[in-house]
Amino acid sequence: MWFNGTELSEKARRALQHERITVVAHHTGYIHTLYPEASIDPAAYSLFSEKLKKFLVTDITFEVLANFIRQNSNYQKCFQIAHSCCGKPRYIEAEKVYSYEHNSKFKVSDETRDKLLHEIDEDEFYPQPISNRLIFDEVEKIFNNAAIQINSDTTIDALRNQLNHCCFNVEEVMKELLDFCRIAPRLPSGIKKQLAPQPIPIDGLSSREEIME
Repeated sequence: MWFNGTELSEKARRALQHERITVVAHHTGYIHTLYPEASIDPAAYSLFSEKLKKFLVTDITFEVLANFIRQNSNYQKCFQIAHSCCGKPRYIEAEKVYSYEHNSKFKVSDETRDKLLHEIDEDEFYPQPISNRLIFDEVEKIFNNAAIQINSDTTIDALRNQLNHCCFNVEEVMKELLDFCRIAPRLPSGIKKQLAPQPIPIDGLSSREEIME
């Protein structure tokens, strides 16, 4: 999984989503967005393109979902987080917990969530569930230690049913979530005048300097 919604992978995601890939180089040649000619082997470029597109698809884990909600803060008001302290359940607004992340090394989206909740003052919690909000912990159960495959209608429908709530339009949420997990790279067009230089032989053992010579 190349992307999980963390700050670092989100920067990479934005770059791939909003910037055009200018050049692709291969030992058979290159292809460049601005140049009308290309020397890269067409079959090699086609294989690279397909592999990159598959690589840029992420199945949905709870971590990905929680990070999606972090990035789309307008949905945070529809969730609450349950926390047990001294044997008693407590509840808190999701947006409040996300705001505490800014001054903490712990995250809502991973196994450090309980540590983050322990940093929050007791007075911030409610003894009863907050009305009209989904409970994160209940949503998390659907994953059952397995990712939701975005190409599986069955698992996507199960997640849709779990997220169905009066607080938001679940169809819009699912569309945005699927877009969040699937990036279409803006590669150079494969329609180029083909040059035919000799490929550079690479044996896998030569150093960078030896290859350049």
